[in-house]
Amino acid sequence: MPIHEVGTLRLASHQGTKILHEQGQASGTFRGTLTANININYTQAKVGFTISPAGGSIYGEGLASYYVSGKTGHFNGNVAINHGTGRYAHIRSSEVHISGLIKRAHYELSLQVSGSLRE
Repeated sequence: MPIHEVGTLRLASHQGTKILHEQGQASGTFRGTLTANININYTQAKVGFTISPAGGSIYGEGLASYYVSGKTGHFNGNVAINHGTGRYAHIRSSEVHISGLIKRAHYELSLQVSGSLRE
């Protein structure tokens, strides 16, 4: 089963400028609330996300490369879908790509998740 989600998220909370908690809406395969946690460490970011469509939630996390260009942070990497709840309880994958842009002035996040899921 393919997954392709796109979301624009806003800063919900933070711990300094290195740990960001973002929230917004996803559009695409599942559509629903999308939350992301990003822990930035120089050239790498640990990214975790939750997509919550009707009937359950899908969780993923992984590592991405990170760099800054001007006022924008960029990340790109792979995540694993390690568990879900409700009707998505059996979804798994290690073949999911995540990428995004962080507008550092207000910490708005544009996020894309795409790949292949299995049940």
